[in-house]
Amino acid sequence: MIIDTKNSVIKIKFRFMILGIFALAFIGVWLFSDYIKDTALVVVVISFVILSYIYIFIKDFNYIYFSDEGEKYILRYFNFLPVILSQKSIEIPKNAFVKYSIEKSILGMREKLVLFERTKKGVAKYPEVCITLLSKKQKKQLLKALIVPDNSGRQ
Repeated sequence: MIIDTKNSVIKIKFRFMILGIFALAFIGVWLFSDYIKDTALVVVVISFVILSYIYIFIKDFNYIYFSDEGEKYILRYFNFLPVILSQKSIEIPKNAFVKYSIEKSILGMREKLVLFERTKKGVAKYPEVCITLLSKKQKKQLLKALIVPDNSGRQ
């Protein structure tokens, strides 16, 4: 099974760009013309734009590619916001995978996946991966794929 959030990333990046263009155009019209004279309207529009950007940063959307085909779980991810561009990849052999956990933060607005792998020195914990961008169906598929099939009590 493969999960790829490319289409969702394109939609959010497009909205991010359109919002910025709208904000710049609105401020330009306000500053250089007499069409907008109501200061309250300017405050409302600028507040809306700022709150929208804050919401996007709080959600911490990541592009996610997950594959469980083959002998390894492969999870590639990166934060696609213009400020934070770091691409990372996690590859765990299926026989070394121990469990996963889901951590919620910021009043449940952000969900992070943490993967654990068995190594020679014990259990290794991978860095958190924000899975907020995944749809409910994709999250369900991902978590179902990560269930350890043996009866050793691990999950």
